[in-house]
Amino acid sequence: MRDHQVQELGLDRWSKITNKPLINDDSSFTITDSMPRPYGPVADNLKQRADWTNEFFRKAFERQEFVNYHYCGLIDASNLVPYKLAY
Repeated sequence: MRDHQVQELGLDRWSKITNKPLINDDSSFTITDSMPRPYGPVADNLKQRADWTNEFFRKAFERQEFVNYHYCGLIDASNLVPYKLAY
């Protein structure tokens, strides 16, 4: 199954359930096992990940009900990078 097909299944399901415009968030492709929650396709490198993301954007915005997308930077925060809590 191609990478966009994985995302498309979810978009199709939600489109049928809600019958409203779709805004997709946090759908991207991780590149290593050290990334948080590596579900779905895992890209071998950044180039492959960029290609997959580009394909997703192009195909998603071809959908009439697809109106926007936002990307959460937390997806790119490796589990190996230490962080401090703000509180």
